[in-house]
Amino acid sequence: MGYRQAHAPIYGYMRGHRHTIPLHLVHYARTFSIFRLLNSLDPGSVLNVGGADGCQSHLMRALFGAPVTTVDIDEGALAIARERFGLEVALGSALDLPFADDSFDTVLCIETIEHIRDPGRVVAELTRVARRNVIVSTESFFDSEEQKRAFLLYIRETHPQFFRERDPVTPGDVSYFTREDFHAHFGTRKLRFLPQFSGKQAEIIGSIEAVREHVRAMTEGIAPDRRSKVIVHYAKGAPAPNPSPLDEDDILRAIVTEGPLFPMPSLERDEEMLAEDEENLERIARFHAEKAFCAVTTPGGVPETPIEEPGAVGMNMRWLTRDDLERSPRFCTRLVTLAPGGRTPERETPWEHQLHILSGKGLLLERERKTELTPGTTVLVREGLHFRVENPGDEPLSYLDIIPSITHYFGR
Repeated sequence: MGYRQAHAPIYGYMRGHRHTIPLHLVHYARTFSIFRLLNSLDPGSVLNVGGADGCQSHLMRALFGAPVTTVDIDEGALAIARERFGLEVALGSALDLPFADDSFDTVLCIETIEHIRDPGRVVAELTRVARRNVIVSTESFFDSEEQKRAFLLYIRETHPQFFRERDPVTPGDVSYFTREDFHAHFGTRKLRFLPQFSGKQAEIIGSIEAVREHVRAMTEGIAPDRRSKVIVHYAKGAPAPNPSPLDEDDILRAIVTEGPLFPMPSLERDEEMLAEDEENLERIARFHAEKAFCAVTTPGGVPETPIEEPGAVGMNMRWLTRDDLERSPRFCTRLVTLAPGGRTPERETPWEHQLHILSGKGLLLERERKTELTPGTTVLVREGLHFRVENPGDEPLSYLDIIPSITHYFGR
């Protein structure tokens, strides 16, 4: 049958990471939260917009008996949905759905709207083709406009690749939301906001039951002030509750599986998949064992990224520590290099920076002061202060820039 990379864990937990993208637990928790909502409704016919390889579509059909159509712009993902799960699929964009008005009872848009630069048009299309329910989920949600602005500053500074000119649909997040944004996009205040999950963790070691319990814990008891992942429910028509809701344990068992979600009789005999499983288990065990020791990073062991943010000239950056894989949940350290004549963008951020000069000479420019920077100099830039760094010399300037991690600062 052959394997293709899938967007969600269609090959089962800890199976085939080269075929199913990582963050299994996040996919499981998100699906479980959305299915809890669907379990309270009578979904009727369903359109899954941005449904990729059809994992959620397949589970919805299997659990609720709902006729489901999956639409996506990725022909390869739709091929998985059609061939693996026998789903009804359609090639199309969320910006221009190829369906008539009121074509489906329920329309889903799971972790798609944040990748599109015109979310208002997406919402208009979702509500146009829906008769009863529109359900949108996204991690790019903030409790206030102030928090959203601070996050955009953080991302612009730390992940500038997301702000380069790209197509209207991108692999990175380009749209971000508050409650007021969704009220404006839907044109109504009659929306329900439900939390998705918390406590991200890339992998755990244990039985499949332990994995299920971890997923359940991720979706319960979420503190409102730490919520940054949301499900928005818009009841377009008269509410239609599910007359015979399923037991939540049955839903969880259907979502979190050890084996693949589609018939694959050759799996037990497949040498490649079994060897890959063993390698993954060893990797996960090493990851947990290494957390008992200091994490050591060398500059040559991490890639250098050119910073193309407006205002940056001759600026390159290497991440030495960051909160990926729970390595540094509180602080991130970056090695910044400015070429001769180079400079950083102007900064005025709500978090502090701690700079330590390693080599070369530079200038710290504030609104009313210039300070020479030489090797060994340490600078504490307090939150809210305006600054930039320049290299007026003829040798490269290198320094460490230490900032709060995204997890610590935003609870994400």
